[in-house]
Amino acid sequence: MSRPRSSVKRILVVDDSAAVRDAVSSYVRRMGHEVYEAPDGRTAVELAASVRPEVALIDLWMPVMDGYQVVHRLRQELGATPRLVAMTAHATAEARAKCLDAGFDLCVSKPLDPAFLSSWLGA
Repeated sequence: MSRPRSSVKRILVVDDSAAVRDAVSSYVRRMGHEVYEAPDGRTAVELAASVRPEVALIDLWMPVMDGYQVVHRLRQELGATPRLVAMTAHATAEARAKCLDAGFDLCVSKPLDPAFLSSWLGA
């Protein structure tokens, strides 16, 4: 799928599960976006500093640095510009509220719904 260059977004996919990272990244690539991957929070923060993603899809529960720590650091370093999405297998109402309070723009359940992701990214 080819997208006009102006609509291509830089997307950072952060998950310690290689299978989840690969699945989400593959789908986002097929949508025509640039994809960058990080297997843990520390790598995500370092990569985001150079890539300056427009959207980051971030797993909440990872070793090294969890998603809450990642969102805090990214908001400090990148401000409000990137859209930060928490990905979790347990997206209860309480978890969603905690994510929004922490600085995420959205909290979604894994596995991600491709139709929702496509719509949310403006495909």
